[in-house]
Amino acid sequence: MTIQYKGIILFVQQVQELALFYTRYFGYQITSPQDDNWMLLTNGNAELGLHRMGEDFLSPELTNSETNTKLLFEINDGIEDLHTILLQSNTEIGAIKSWDNYPYLLFDGKDPEGNVFQVRQPK
Repeated sequence: MTIQYKGIILFVQQVQELALFYTRYFGYQITSPQDDNWMLLTNGNAELGLHRMGEDFLSPELTNSETNTKLLFEINDGIEDLHTILLQSNTEIGAIKSWDNYPYLLFDGKDPEGNVFQVRQPK
């Protein structure tokens, strides 16, 4: 048996808004019909499903700002450029950082609903 990681599904409040965010800044393509309840985005072999939360969870007070999930994106170059673009779009992101003996530059951020992501680039 072969098991292959395929992607992740995020339960979100605004499917359309997050689809726009991930297509605009992370190169995803929408590969399912555009819908307010579900969209599948792909980037190479990676899939990102955006599934609208149930009515009981749809509330302005509820966010994912304290989550145990972090989406990881890797780029070959241009981390400073992407960092600047996201800052200019008012996306909440941290500084670019790294550590001794760690082979990447990276920064963390939050999408419009507070889902945490990290962008890394080999040094």
